[in-house]
Amino acid sequence: MDAVLVYADIKLSEDSSSRRSTQLDPVQQADHQLCPRWHRTALLLAWTGNVLLMVAVIVMGAYRLSCSSSTPLNRNPQNPEKMTGTPSLISNPHPYNNSEIETFRSSLRHHLCEAANASTENGSCSVCPVTWLLHEDKCYWFSHSIESWDQSYEDCLAKRSQLLVISNTGEQKFIQDTIKVKAWIGLNFKLPEKKWMWINGSPLNHTDGSPLSHTESQRVKANCGNIGQKGIYPDLCNGELHWICQKKCVSI
Repeated sequence: MDAVLVYADIKLSEDSSSRRSTQLDPVQQADHQLCPRWHRTALLLAWTGNVLLMVAVIVMGAYRLSCSSSTPLNRNPQNPEKMTGTPSLISNPHPYNNSEIETFRSSLRHHLCEAANASTENGSCSVCPVTWLLHEDKCYWFSHSIESWDQSYEDCLAKRSQLLVISNTGEQKFIQDTIKVKAWIGLNFKLPEKKWMWINGSPLNHTDGSPLSHTESQRVKANCGNIGQKGIYPDLCNGELHWICQKKCVSI
């Protein structure tokens, strides 16, 4: 009898515990039902966002395609300016007509040709930079300091000019009447040719008789030419003198 009771008690206990386990607390039941709904909501939102993003990409692509098709490029090779969007260097070589050019030149003459370093002849005006002296078709610059022949040569190059090269007796007379002291010119004695040569490669015209009056030994020591009020003379190249630069004038 005791054994039966014990078995019944154990069975009752097991039935009670199983019933308790199947009966969940209301809060626990709510939590159990809430989790699946939250997951479903999150998945729905994510899916909706992806769809909206895809629609936006398609709309933007269609808009750009419509814009590019509404403004096509001109692929005519005869009009490179419209095809590339940049100005062509040769499409219009004369952007101004003759009347506009002449008006511009007249304006330049009005403002520049009255200067002291300008001259007007046959309707054309020749001008020189400021501080340069105009004579015929050349501009001359006279230094205020003294340097060696080589340094004078380099200074003229820096001014986009060259040491004076005398072309004729009229030019030589103009220089001699203008200067007051000796000045370097673009003349030196070349070896082994043993000739006085201008820096442009032309030989000295010996009609002036200046360096020819010196002996051979003097020429070897004095290989650079200068000009004074009485003519052209040789001198030591490392000596320091004034110098004269020249360049072509500008005609307008």
